[in-house]
Amino acid sequence: MVKGQESLALSKWELDVLQEYPYQIVGAEQRGNSWRLDTDRGLKALYRYEEKAGQVSQMHALLEHLAARGFRRTNRFIRTRDGWPYVYRGTYTYVLTDWAAGRPADFSQESDLQRATQTLAEVHRLGAGSPVNSGTSLSQENQWNRKLAERRESLQWYRRLAEAKKPPNEFEALFLERANEFERKAATALQELADGGIERVADEVRSAGIVCHRNWREENLRFNGEQRLAVIGWDACGADLPVVELSQFIRRAMAARKSWEVDLGRQILARYEETCPLSGKEKKILLGLLAFPQQFWGTVSDYFRGQRDGEEMTVRLREGITEEEHRETFLAELRGSLSPG
Repeated sequence: MVKGQESLALSKWELDVLQEYPYQIVGAEQRGNSWRLDTDRGLKALYRYEEKAGQVSQMHALLEHLAARGFRRTNRFIRTRDGWPYVYRGTYTYVLTDWAAGRPADFSQESDLQRATQTLAEVHRLGAGSPVNSGTSLSQENQWNRKLAERRESLQWYRRLAEAKKPPNEFEALFLERANEFERKAATALQELADGGIERVADEVRSAGIVCHRNWREENLRFNGEQRLAVIGWDACGADLPVVELSQFIRRAMAARKSWEVDLGRQILARYEETCPLSGKEKKILLGLLAFPQQFWGTVSDYFRGQRDGEEMTVRLREGITEEEHRETFLAELRGSLSPG
């Protein structure tokens, strides 16, 4: 039941959906495709997904699997009066959860970073054996060696475009000055992935039924007043390589610190491996993923797809080249401390 003017924040479909739940709604605030609901039993969140019934079902299966294995710090789906975890209306799928109160994590703070690292490892370890169907996702969407190979090829294509410009502008001249160097770095990263047997590891992950959160960002990690960490934002969860998600997390942590700190990298890996040890192959794959010049590629790609103005992109490219030098130092020292077995 919805009281008073709060019905104005909810369409007829949302009002109809909420009749499926045993709550009285006394307040509602829309936030994109979700609503913050004040109910007679506390704050709730209503989410609307369009034509994603399969993904919603997969999300529910993973959250229940994690809960069964003892990881309950998630926004599990609240069941309807009839016991259903979601409600269908037309092309939409609706989900109701408890509202995740608290502040987002701050990766620039060491305590938050350590908790985020430990929790990521717990999700990877406890997510093994998930009933989520992972075959299609791993074999098509998440072949990271293929994705990175395509990005390396695009660098070559962008170089040819820049070479065709007579004369090149400031951005293009700077890009051409460093293009061959970064193409070699991309090739080296791809070789490390091949040496680590990334395709074989992907097959092993698929057999083990391991899935990942796939959006491990500060805004999806919430600390309440007691510093208890809850994980939300499971919309993209699915089959993936845990070491891929770990590499993305390390990149975000370094971006938050605005520095590639090797001691911080070692701390993250040590904390992660307390719960979820990495195999020798996974360490090689991690180094290959971190070695790919992602920021350089992203800046060049944005420029040639016309997404930013030239002056701004030139500044970004210079910053990316400087960042690359720091990342190279980080990787050299990290390789010395990792001992793939």
